[in-house]
Amino acid sequence: MTLTFDMSTFVRTINFYKKQKNYVDILETAANNVADEILNDAKDKVYQKLKRRTGSIADTLKVIVATSDNTVSLTLGASHPASAIIEYGGYSPFPPWGSSSGLPFPVAKKIYENQPFAEPRPFLRPALQEGVGKFEGEVIRVANKMKP
Repeated sequence: MTLTFDMSTFVRTINFYKKQKNYVDILETAANNVADEILNDAKDKVYQKLKRRTGSIADTLKVIVATSDNTVSLTLGASHPASAIIEYGGYSPFPPWGSSSGLPFPVAKKIYENQPFAEPRPFLRPALQEGVGKFEGEVIRVANKMKP
């Protein structure tokens, strides 16, 4: 599951500072500078409403900054199978149980009966939304640094 942060709205912010050919460099540098902060924020948020058992959800979180032509994207995602249902909530089918999954039948049955993921517990979207302010400030800082 991945979420992408659209940086096209920040062009007017740096329009005062640079020529259009420098926009991608400014946005990419700013995105790389705040990527770790956004990732760490998401790692903190995932366990605000969930108990940390193994830490495997936070371990699968990744942030990628990519450039394609005039587009810079910052993508935050988690490859854990439960990340989507934790982020958006929803019905949880009967989980696998037995020696292959390491989950005993009574625990799997309680998970199914209690539906612990019915309520959404977003952690990716808030981390990206809160990262907007950090990113905006970083864009201005990088643009000022790149002044001729």
